[in-house]
Amino acid sequence: MGQGLTGSPSTYSRLKDLMTGAIPGPDPEPALADAMPSHSAFAHFVDDDGGGADTLENLVHFLHHHYFPRLAWARLKLNPDKAKFRSANVRILGHARTTNGLRPSADKVAAFRDWPVPVEPRELERFLATIPFLKSYVPGRADLCQILKTALVSKPTMVKNKKGKMVKRRVATALNWTPEHAQVF
Repeated sequence: MGQGLTGSPSTYSRLKDLMTGAIPGPDPEPALADAMPSHSAFAHFVDDDGGGADTLENLVHFLHHHYFPRLAWARLKLNPDKAKFRSANVRILGHARTTNGLRPSADKVAAFRDWPVPVEPRELERFLATIPFLKSYVPGRADLCQILKTALVSKPTMVKNKKGKMVKRRVATALNWTPEHAQVF
């Protein structure tokens, strides 16, 4: 990605959207995410690509027939130090992908676990700003946030003592395991 230029990230992101998106006729091709829907998965975010397949043969087929030709068309190159293939454990964008599924990475969970219970409105705002990252891992996240907001307005000491600890414990429990995320991505 070109550095130091105004708009570089958005320009590169649009290039990646074109590269990974559907190609219209005369020789149409599906988007990379839809290339082999029952056998592989693919997603990208700016300059990070992630994907997987159910078998080695399907992975090789996807890379050879879909991914690498698109990279060549866009004149993009992979960094050998960053490219990983056939890895059971992948860390990308604050998440860890293992054979057990997609989870927040251990350092993100530790940062949340060690976060002090917010007692001031400003602290609560900072805390709530981190919650969207966890939204798909914490059932009832919006309700938990509302409990904290309401308690802080009505009885700030309750946030520090009871409610804050209860909410933090429920969120930490959800982060450690939830049934829908125990499945493979």
